[in-house]
Amino acid sequence: MAMHAQNVYLLCISNGDFYGLGGVRQGELIKSCKLLGIDRIEIIFNRFLQDDPNVKWDINLLKKILRDRVVTFDEYGVSGHANHISLYHALKELVYSEGDNCITHIEAFGLKTVNVFRKYIGIADIVWTMLLKGNNYICINSLGGCITSQLAMRAHASQFIWFRRLYTIFSSPIVGETCF
Repeated sequence: MAMHAQNVYLLCISNGDFYGLGGVRQGELIKSCKLLGIDRIEIIFNRFLQDDPNVKWDINLLKKILRDRVVTFDEYGVSGHANHISLYHALKELVYSEGDNCITHIEAFGLKTVNVFRKYIGIADIVWTMLLKGNNYICINSLGGCITSQLAMRAHASQFIWFRRLYTIFSSPIVGETCF
């Protein structure tokens, strides 16, 4: 990621204040981005876009915020997180709407949600994805990229609880990510 970071702009819709740790999580995000070589970061502070895994965000408000090139979640939000799902729907409406609301110059990619088995089989999931035919892109990390991804995850100390520790060791998204 670091060698391509000059082309990466990170837009975070919330500072992650659901548990009252917004300031901490914001600092962790900035630290993680530095590890990944991303220095163009914007964190949105909007009272209508607060972090809450059970609340869907206003799609029309999100459409006003999203920009040229976006990598976001798919319709399942990777973990079923309602905020993540809202981002997908806002982006989908931007890309596929007609008239004045349509954004034809946007490049959009979604991180594909996979079942728990596939999520934790590491590189075998990349092989599995290659065997499945479809309109998917596969982004594969180098060994150095895997290590950097693990360090970036660990930079989110307030969220680095036991199952996320296992995730960084065994998960396929650390090795590679399937996008559509």
